Amino acid sequence: MTNTLSVTDGTTTISLTSSGVVLTSYMPKAPDFDAATGNYKDVTEPVEFLIADTTTANVQAKLATLDVLLQGARRAQNGRGARVYLHFQAGADSAAWRSEILDYRLELGEDAAVGLYQARLECTLIVVRRFYWEGTTLTNLALSNSATSGATSGLNIYNHDDGGTGHDNWVQIASTDVTGVLPAGCQVRLTNDTGTTLTYTKIYLALNAYSDPANFSHILEGENRASGGTIVSDATYYSNGQALSFTVGSGGTPSTSTFTWTLPAATLQDAAGRAFRLLARFAGGLGTTTVHAEVRAANGTSVLWRGDSVALPGLYGGLTDLGVVPLPPGGYSTAYGALTLALTFTGIATRYLDFLQLTPMDAFVLLECMAPCAHGERVIYDSIDERQYILSGNAELGYVTASGGPLLLQPGVVNRLIVLQENSTVTNRGEIYEMFTVLVRYRPRRLTI
Repeated sequence: MTNTLSVTDGTTTISLTSSGVVLTSYMPKAPDFDAATGNYKDVTEPVEFLIADTTTANVQAKLATLDVLLQGARRAQNGRGARVYLHFQAGADSAAWRSEILDYRLELGEDAAVGLYQARLECTLIVVRRFYWEGTTLTNLALSNSATSGATSGLNIYNHDDGGTGHDNWVQIASTDVTGVLPAGCQVRLTNDTGTTLTYTKIYLALNAYSDPANFSHILEGENRASGGTIVSDATYYSNGQALSFTVGSGGTPSTSTFTWTLPAATLQDAAGRAFRLLARFAGGLGTTTVHAEVRAANGTSVLWRGDSVALPGLYGGLTDLGVVPLPPGGYSTAYGALTLALTFTGIATRYLDFLQLTPMDAFVLLECMAPCAHGERVIYDSIDERQYILSGNAELGYVTASGGPLLLQPGVVNRLIVLQENSTVTNRGEIYEMFTVLVRYRPRRLTI
Protein backbone atom coordinates (compact mmCIF):
# COMPACT_ATOMS: atom_id res chain seq x y z
CA MET A 1 0.00 0.00 0.00
CA THR A 2 1.32 3.45 -0.92
CA ASN A 3 1.27 6.58 1.21
CA THR A 4 -1.87 8.70 1.01
CA LEU A 5 -2.09 12.43 1.72
CA SER A 6 -5.04 14.81 1.55
CA VAL A 7 -6.30 18.18 2.75
CA THR A 8 -9.81 18.30 4.27
CA ASP A 9 -12.14 20.47 6.32
CA GLY A 10 -14.52 17.58 6.97
CA THR A 11 -16.77 18.54 4.06
CA THR A 12 -14.39 19.07 1.15
CA THR A 13 -11.42 16.72 0.69
CA ILE A 14 -8.68 17.15 -1.88
CA SER A 15 -6.30 14.25 -2.40
CA LEU A 16 -2.64 14.95 -3.06
CA THR A 17 -2.00 11.34 -4.08
CA SER A 18 -4.84 10.55 -6.54
CA SER A 19 -7.39 12.03 -8.97
CA GLY A 20 -4.82 13.68 -11.19
CA VAL A 21 -2.43 14.65 -8.38
CA VAL A 22 0.89 12.86 -7.80
CA LEU A 23 2.78 13.27 -4.53
CA THR A 24 6.45 13.69 -5.44
CA SER A 25 7.96 14.37 -2.00
CA TYR A 26 6.72 14.50 1.57
CA MET A 27 8.41 13.53 4.82
CA PRO A 28 6.62 14.53 8.05
CA LYS A 29 9.00 16.37 10.36
CA ALA A 30 9.29 15.88 14.11
CA PRO A 31 8.67 19.09 16.09
CA ASP A 32 11.34 21.03 17.93
CA PHE A 33 11.03 21.38 21.71
CA ASP A 34 11.35 24.79 23.34
CA ALA A 35 13.02 24.21 26.70
CA ALA A 36 12.34 27.80 27.79
CA THR A 37 8.55 27.41 27.56
CA GLY A 38 8.33 23.64 28.03
CA ASN A 39 6.29 23.33 24.83
CA TYR A 40 6.75 21.82 21.40
CA LYS A 41 6.86 24.19 18.43
CA ASP A 42 4.46 23.99 15.51
CA VAL A 43 5.94 22.44 12.38
CA THR A 44 6.70 24.10 9.04
CA GLU A 45 7.38 21.66 6.20
CA PRO A 46 7.10 21.31 2.39
CA VAL A 47 4.77 19.07 0.43
CA GLU A 48 5.75 18.64 -3.23
CA PHE A 49 3.20 17.39 -5.76
CA LEU A 50 2.34 17.40 -9.46
CA ILE A 51 -1.07 18.22 -10.92
CA ALA A 52 -1.66 16.50 -14.27
CA ASP A 53 -4.93 16.63 -16.21
CA THR A 54 -6.34 16.68 -19.72
CA THR A 55 -6.57 20.46 -20.04
CA THR A 56 -4.87 23.56 -18.71
CA ALA A 57 -8.21 24.78 -17.33
CA ASN A 58 -8.63 21.59 -15.30
CA VAL A 59 -5.16 21.97 -13.79
CA GLN A 60 -5.83 25.59 -12.87
CA ALA A 61 -9.21 24.65 -11.35
CA LYS A 62 -7.66 21.95 -9.15
CA LEU A 63 -5.02 24.36 -7.87
CA ALA A 64 -7.64 27.04 -7.20
CA THR A 65 -9.87 24.60 -5.31
CA LEU A 66 -6.93 23.61 -3.10
CA ASP A 67 -6.03 27.26 -2.50
CA VAL A 68 -9.61 28.13 -1.47
CA LEU A 69 -9.73 25.16 0.93
CA LEU A 70 -6.43 26.14 2.53
CA GLN A 71 -7.59 29.72 3.05
CA GLY A 72 -10.19 28.27 5.40
CA ALA A 73 -7.36 27.21 7.71
CA ARG A 74 -6.56 30.86 8.35
CA ARG A 75 -10.17 31.76 9.04
CA ALA A 76 -10.46 28.85 11.47
CA GLN A 77 -7.72 30.33 13.67
CA ASN A 78 -10.15 33.15 14.51
CA GLY A 79 -13.05 30.79 15.11
CA ARG A 80 -14.74 31.76 11.84
CA GLY A 81 -14.81 28.47 10.01
CA ALA A 82 -14.17 24.75 10.00
CA ARG A 83 -10.65 23.62 10.84
CA VAL A 84 -8.57 22.31 7.96
CA TYR A 85 -6.39 19.24 8.39
CA LEU A 86 -3.59 17.43 6.64
CA HIS A 87 -4.49 13.72 6.58
CA PHE A 88 -1.64 11.26 6.12
CA GLN A 89 -1.50 7.49 6.11
CA ALA A 90 1.84 5.80 5.66
CA GLY A 91 1.70 2.69 3.51
CA ALA A 92 2.63 0.42 6.43
CA ASP A 93 0.18 2.03 8.87
CA SER A 94 -3.29 0.60 9.50
CA ALA A 95 -4.78 4.02 10.32
CA ALA A 96 -4.73 7.58 9.03
CA TRP A 97 -3.61 10.54 11.14
CA ARG A 98 -4.39 14.24 10.94
CA SER A 99 -2.65 17.49 11.85
CA GLU A 100 -4.39 20.86 11.82
CA ILE A 101 -3.11 23.35 9.24
CA LEU A 102 -2.53 26.80 10.74
CA ASP A 103 -1.11 28.64 7.73
CA TYR A 104 0.28 27.89 4.28
CA ARG A 105 1.95 29.14 1.13
CA LEU A 106 1.57 27.65 -2.36
CA GLU A 107 4.56 27.91 -4.68
CA LEU A 108 4.83 26.90 -8.35
CA GLY A 109 7.80 25.17 -9.95
CA GLU A 110 10.38 27.09 -12.00
CA ASP A 111 8.92 25.88 -15.30
CA ALA A 112 5.30 26.42 -14.33
CA ALA A 113 4.46 28.45 -17.45
CA VAL A 114 5.85 25.75 -19.73
CA GLY A 115 4.30 22.93 -17.74
CA LEU A 116 0.89 24.54 -17.78
CA TYR A 117 0.93 24.35 -21.60
CA GLN A 118 1.25 20.60 -21.17
CA ALA A 119 -1.52 20.48 -18.52
CA ARG A 120 1.08 19.64 -15.89
CA LEU A 121 2.00 21.82 -12.92
CA GLU A 122 4.69 21.23 -10.32
CA CYS A 123 3.71 22.71 -6.93
CA THR A 124 5.13 23.03 -3.43
CA LEU A 125 2.82 23.54 -0.49
CA ILE A 126 4.62 25.08 2.49
CA VAL A 127 2.38 24.15 5.40
CA VAL A 128 2.43 25.30 9.01
CA ARG A 129 0.69 22.70 11.15
CA ARG A 130 0.25 21.60 14.75
CA PHE A 131 3.23 19.87 16.32
CA TYR A 132 1.24 16.66 16.75
CA TRP A 133 -0.73 14.15 14.71
CA GLU A 134 -4.01 12.81 16.08
CA GLY A 135 -6.29 9.97 15.08
CA THR A 136 -8.88 10.65 12.41
CA THR A 137 -11.44 8.49 14.25
CA LEU A 138 -13.17 9.78 17.38
CA THR A 139 -13.15 6.71 19.64
CA ASN A 140 -15.48 5.93 22.55
CA LEU A 141 -13.47 4.98 25.62
CA ALA A 142 -14.43 2.12 27.92
CA LEU A 143 -15.43 3.60 31.29
CA SER A 144 -15.55 1.89 34.67
CA ASN A 145 -16.41 2.73 38.27
CA SER A 146 -17.21 0.74 41.40
CA ALA A 147 -20.47 -0.57 39.93
CA THR A 148 -19.74 -1.07 36.22
CA SER A 149 -16.77 -1.84 34.01
CA GLY A 150 -16.04 -1.47 30.32
CA ALA A 151 -19.01 0.76 29.39
CA THR A 152 -18.44 2.29 25.93
CA SER A 153 -21.88 3.85 25.42
CA GLY A 154 -22.01 5.89 28.65
CA LEU A 155 -21.86 5.34 32.40
CA ASN A 156 -24.15 6.75 35.11
CA ILE A 157 -22.60 8.70 37.96
CA TYR A 158 -24.03 10.56 40.95
CA ASN A 159 -23.26 13.96 42.42
CA HIS A 160 -21.22 12.56 45.30
CA ASP A 161 -18.97 9.64 46.18
CA ASP A 162 -19.87 7.67 49.28
CA GLY A 163 -16.86 5.37 49.10
CA GLY A 164 -19.07 2.34 48.58
CA THR A 165 -20.32 0.55 45.49
CA GLY A 166 -22.61 2.31 43.06
CA HIS A 167 -22.69 5.97 44.15
CA ASP A 168 -19.61 7.39 42.45
CA ASN A 169 -18.92 10.78 40.91
CA TRP A 170 -16.14 9.45 38.70
CA VAL A 171 -15.34 7.26 35.72
CA GLN A 172 -12.05 5.48 35.15
CA ILE A 173 -10.17 4.65 31.96
CA ALA A 174 -7.72 1.74 31.85
CA SER A 175 -4.02 2.43 31.29
CA THR A 176 -4.00 0.55 27.99
CA ASP A 177 -6.95 2.42 26.48
CA VAL A 178 -5.41 5.86 25.90
CA THR A 179 -2.76 5.23 23.27
CA GLY A 180 -0.24 7.50 21.57
CA VAL A 181 2.63 9.35 23.24
CA LEU A 182 1.13 12.78 23.99
CA PRO A 183 -1.74 13.98 26.20
CA ALA A 184 -4.83 13.39 24.07
CA GLY A 185 -7.74 15.68 23.36
CA CYS A 186 -11.14 14.36 24.37
CA GLN A 187 -14.84 15.07 24.19
CA VAL A 188 -16.79 14.69 27.44
CA ARG A 189 -20.57 14.29 27.10
CA LEU A 190 -22.64 14.79 30.24
CA THR A 191 -26.28 13.77 29.74
CA ASN A 192 -28.81 15.19 32.20
CA ASP A 193 -30.39 12.04 33.67
CA THR A 194 -32.35 13.65 36.51
CA GLY A 195 -35.79 13.53 34.89
CA THR A 196 -36.11 17.30 35.12
CA THR A 197 -34.65 20.49 33.62
CA LEU A 198 -31.65 21.96 35.45
CA THR A 199 -29.49 25.01 34.95
CA TYR A 200 -25.97 23.93 35.86
CA THR A 201 -24.27 26.91 37.45
CA LYS A 202 -21.03 24.99 37.98
CA ILE A 203 -19.70 21.72 36.59
CA TYR A 204 -16.24 20.76 37.80
CA LEU A 205 -14.29 18.33 35.61
CA ALA A 206 -11.06 17.08 37.17
CA LEU A 207 -8.56 14.49 36.00
CA ASN A 208 -6.36 12.31 38.19
CA ALA A 209 -3.63 10.60 36.16
CA TYR A 210 -0.55 10.73 38.38
CA SER A 211 -1.79 10.47 41.98
CA ASP A 212 -2.61 6.75 41.97
CA PRO A 213 -6.08 7.27 40.44
CA ALA A 214 -7.32 3.78 41.25
CA ASN A 215 -6.67 4.17 44.98
CA PHE A 216 -6.56 7.89 45.85
CA SER A 217 -9.36 8.80 48.30
CA HIS A 218 -10.68 12.15 47.10
CA ILE A 219 -13.60 12.57 49.54
CA LEU A 220 -13.54 13.61 53.21
CA GLU A 221 -17.03 13.26 54.67
CA GLY A 222 -18.09 16.14 56.91
CA GLU A 223 -19.12 13.83 59.74
CA ASN A 224 -15.61 12.34 59.89
CA ARG A 225 -14.13 15.45 61.49
CA ALA A 226 -12.12 14.80 64.63
CA SER A 227 -14.56 16.54 66.98
CA GLY A 228 -17.10 19.34 67.31
CA GLY A 229 -20.49 20.06 65.84
CA THR A 230 -23.33 17.59 65.53
CA ILE A 231 -23.77 14.69 63.13
CA VAL A 232 -27.15 14.81 61.36
CA SER A 233 -28.58 12.04 59.19
CA ASP A 234 -30.54 12.03 55.94
CA ALA A 235 -29.89 9.33 53.34
CA THR A 236 -31.54 11.38 50.57
CA TYR A 237 -29.67 14.66 50.90
CA TYR A 238 -26.35 13.86 52.60
CA SER A 239 -23.46 11.91 51.12
CA ASN A 240 -22.92 8.68 53.06
CA GLY A 241 -26.22 9.48 54.79
CA GLN A 242 -24.73 12.06 57.19
CA ALA A 243 -23.47 15.65 57.42
CA LEU A 244 -21.79 17.89 59.99
CA SER A 245 -24.10 20.50 61.51
CA PHE A 246 -22.62 23.37 63.52
CA THR A 247 -23.32 26.88 64.73
CA VAL A 248 -20.84 29.75 64.79
CA GLY A 249 -21.52 32.79 66.97
CA SER A 250 -24.68 33.59 68.93
CA GLY A 251 -26.74 36.52 70.13
CA GLY A 252 -25.33 38.80 67.47
CA THR A 253 -21.74 38.10 68.51
CA PRO A 254 -19.48 36.39 65.98
CA SER A 255 -17.11 33.62 66.99
CA THR A 256 -14.72 31.11 65.44
CA SER A 257 -14.96 27.33 65.11
CA THR A 258 -12.35 24.99 63.69
CA PHE A 259 -12.85 21.41 62.51
CA THR A 260 -10.10 19.00 61.51
CA TRP A 261 -9.81 15.87 59.39
CA THR A 262 -6.95 13.41 59.21
CA LEU A 263 -5.10 13.23 55.90
CA PRO A 264 -3.89 9.62 56.08
CA ALA A 265 -0.36 8.67 55.06
CA ALA A 266 -1.71 6.57 52.19
CA THR A 267 -3.61 9.56 50.75
CA LEU A 268 -0.57 11.84 50.96
CA GLN A 269 1.74 9.22 49.52
CA ASP A 270 -0.61 8.88 46.56
CA ALA A 271 -0.85 12.67 46.23
CA ALA A 272 2.98 12.94 46.15
CA GLY A 273 3.10 16.70 46.55
CA ARG A 274 0.75 17.53 43.67
CA ALA A 275 -1.84 20.33 43.65
CA PHE A 276 -5.49 19.68 44.58
CA ARG A 277 -8.42 22.09 44.51
CA LEU A 278 -10.38 21.86 47.75
CA LEU A 279 -14.14 21.92 47.12
CA ALA A 280 -16.62 21.97 50.00
CA ARG A 281 -20.26 20.94 49.60
CA PHE A 282 -22.72 22.54 51.95
CA ALA A 283 -26.17 20.98 52.20
CA GLY A 284 -27.73 24.16 53.61
CA GLY A 285 -27.12 26.93 56.07
CA LEU A 286 -28.17 30.38 57.22
CA GLY A 287 -26.04 33.29 58.33
CA THR A 288 -22.78 34.96 57.34
CA THR A 289 -19.34 33.44 57.77
CA THR A 290 -15.91 33.28 56.26
CA VAL A 291 -13.94 30.07 56.01
CA HIS A 292 -10.31 29.24 55.30
CA ALA A 293 -8.44 25.95 55.02
CA GLU A 294 -5.11 24.94 56.51
CA VAL A 295 -2.82 21.95 56.19
CA ARG A 296 -1.35 21.20 59.60
CA ALA A 297 1.12 18.79 61.07
CA ALA A 298 -0.15 15.52 62.50
CA ASN A 299 -0.44 17.19 65.93
CA GLY A 300 -3.21 19.36 64.48
CA THR A 301 -1.63 22.68 65.51
CA SER A 302 1.49 23.53 63.50
CA VAL A 303 0.34 25.20 60.25
CA LEU A 304 2.18 24.15 57.07
CA TRP A 305 -0.08 25.90 54.55
CA ARG A 306 -2.95 28.40 54.83
CA GLY A 307 -5.52 29.26 52.17
CA ASP A 308 -7.34 32.52 51.59
CA SER A 309 -10.50 33.41 53.49
CA VAL A 310 -13.67 32.76 51.48
CA ALA A 311 -17.00 34.43 52.29
CA LEU A 312 -20.10 32.25 52.48
CA PRO A 313 -23.42 34.00 51.77
CA GLY A 314 -26.43 33.96 54.07
CA LEU A 315 -28.87 31.33 52.78
CA TYR A 316 -26.49 28.84 51.28
CA GLY A 317 -26.05 25.32 50.04
CA GLY A 318 -23.73 24.31 47.25
CA LEU A 319 -20.10 24.06 46.27
CA THR A 320 -17.42 26.41 47.57
CA ASP A 321 -13.92 26.59 46.13
CA LEU A 322 -11.45 26.90 49.02
CA GLY A 323 -8.39 27.19 46.79
CA VAL A 324 -5.56 25.02 45.52
CA VAL A 325 -3.83 22.98 48.21
CA PRO A 326 -0.41 21.29 47.85
CA LEU A 327 -0.74 17.76 49.22
CA PRO A 328 1.40 17.71 51.13
CA PRO A 329 3.39 20.95 51.13
CA GLY A 330 6.99 20.11 50.33
CA GLY A 331 7.00 18.64 46.82
CA TYR A 332 7.25 15.12 45.46
CA SER A 333 7.67 12.03 47.61
CA THR A 334 5.93 8.67 47.95
CA ALA A 335 6.87 8.21 51.61
CA TYR A 336 4.94 10.98 53.36
CA GLY A 337 3.29 10.49 56.75
CA ALA A 338 -0.15 11.64 57.88
CA LEU A 339 -1.13 15.31 58.26
CA THR A 340 -4.27 17.23 59.27
CA LEU A 341 -6.67 19.36 57.23
CA ALA A 342 -8.41 22.14 59.16
CA LEU A 343 -11.35 24.42 58.27
CA THR A 344 -11.89 27.55 60.35
CA PHE A 345 -15.26 29.34 60.23
CA THR A 346 -15.71 32.88 61.57
CA GLY A 347 -19.02 34.76 61.85
CA ILE A 348 -22.62 34.12 62.88
CA ALA A 349 -24.33 31.22 61.12
CA THR A 350 -25.58 27.66 61.13
CA ARG A 351 -24.02 25.41 58.51
CA TYR A 352 -24.44 21.86 57.19
CA LEU A 353 -21.15 20.60 55.76
CA ASP A 354 -21.71 17.47 53.69
CA PHE A 355 -18.23 16.65 52.34
CA LEU A 356 -14.90 17.98 51.13
CA GLN A 357 -13.46 16.94 47.78
CA LEU A 358 -9.71 16.83 47.17
CA THR A 359 -10.00 17.65 43.48
CA PRO A 360 -7.03 16.55 41.33
CA MET A 361 -5.44 19.13 39.04
CA ASP A 362 -3.68 16.98 36.42
CA ALA A 363 -6.35 18.62 34.26
CA PHE A 364 -9.16 20.84 35.53
CA VAL A 365 -12.09 22.60 33.87
CA LEU A 366 -14.98 24.63 35.30
CA LEU A 367 -18.08 24.79 33.08
CA GLU A 368 -20.86 27.31 33.67
CA CYS A 369 -24.19 27.02 31.84
CA MET A 370 -26.16 30.18 31.10
CA ALA A 371 -29.36 28.39 30.11
CA PRO A 372 -31.36 25.33 31.20
CA CYS A 373 -30.44 21.79 30.20
CA ALA A 374 -33.50 19.57 29.84
CA HIS A 375 -33.62 15.91 30.79
CA GLY A 376 -31.87 13.97 28.03
CA GLU A 377 -29.92 16.97 26.77
CA ARG A 378 -26.13 16.98 27.02
CA VAL A 379 -23.48 19.39 28.21
CA ILE A 380 -20.50 18.92 25.91
CA TYR A 381 -16.90 19.84 26.69
CA ASP A 382 -14.56 19.29 23.73
CA SER A 383 -10.83 19.88 24.19
CA ILE A 384 -10.16 18.68 20.62
CA ASP A 385 -12.09 21.47 18.90
CA GLU A 386 -11.84 23.76 21.96
CA ARG A 387 -15.62 24.19 22.27
CA GLN A 388 -18.34 23.71 24.87
CA TYR A 389 -22.10 23.78 24.37
CA ILE A 390 -25.45 22.21 25.24
CA LEU A 391 -26.52 19.59 22.69
CA SER A 392 -30.30 19.73 22.26
CA GLY A 393 -31.31 17.22 19.60
CA ASN A 394 -29.00 18.16 16.73
CA ALA A 395 -28.71 21.79 17.81
CA GLU A 396 -25.49 22.95 19.47
CA LEU A 397 -26.42 25.77 21.86
CA GLY A 398 -23.50 27.99 22.81
CA TYR A 399 -24.73 28.61 26.36
CA VAL A 400 -21.68 27.23 28.15
CA THR A 401 -18.44 28.91 29.21
CA ALA A 402 -15.25 27.15 30.26
CA SER A 403 -12.31 28.18 32.40
CA GLY A 404 -9.17 26.25 33.21
CA GLY A 405 -8.22 23.38 30.98
CA PRO A 406 -7.63 22.01 28.51
CA LEU A 407 -8.71 18.58 29.65
CA LEU A 408 -6.21 16.16 28.08
CA LEU A 409 -6.03 12.44 28.81
CA GLN A 410 -2.61 10.99 29.65
CA PRO A 411 -1.43 7.99 27.59
CA GLY A 412 -0.26 4.75 29.13
CA VAL A 413 -1.63 5.39 32.64
CA VAL A 414 -4.95 5.07 34.46
CA ASN A 415 -7.10 8.17 33.99
CA ARG A 416 -9.89 8.96 36.45
CA LEU A 417 -12.32 11.75 35.55
CA ILE A 418 -14.15 13.25 38.54
CA VAL A 419 -17.36 15.27 38.03
CA LEU A 420 -19.16 17.48 40.55
CA GLN A 421 -21.98 19.92 39.79
CA GLU A 422 -24.30 22.45 41.34
CA ASN A 423 -27.39 23.97 39.78
CA SER A 424 -29.84 26.80 40.39
CA THR A 425 -32.47 24.55 41.99
CA VAL A 426 -32.84 24.93 45.79
CA THR A 427 -30.50 27.89 46.21
CA ASN A 428 -27.65 26.74 43.96
CA ARG A 429 -27.44 23.27 45.41
CA GLY A 430 -26.83 20.17 43.34
CA GLU A 431 -28.44 17.24 45.14
CA ILE A 432 -26.36 14.10 45.66
CA TYR A 433 -28.85 11.88 43.82
CA GLU A 434 -28.74 13.93 40.59
CA MET A 435 -27.18 11.84 37.83
CA PHE A 436 -25.17 12.38 34.69
CA THR A 437 -24.54 9.76 32.05
CA VAL A 438 -20.90 10.25 31.11
CA LEU A 439 -19.47 9.40 27.70
CA VAL A 440 -15.80 10.13 26.89
CA ARG A 441 -14.44 10.08 23.34
CA TYR A 442 -10.87 10.82 22.32
CA ARG A 443 -8.29 11.02 19.56
CA PRO A 444 -4.81 9.63 20.32
CA ARG A 445 -1.89 12.00 19.65
CA ARG A 446 1.72 11.41 18.69
CA LEU A 447 4.67 13.50 17.56
CA THR A 448 5.63 11.67 14.39
CA ILE A 449 3.93 9.33 11.94
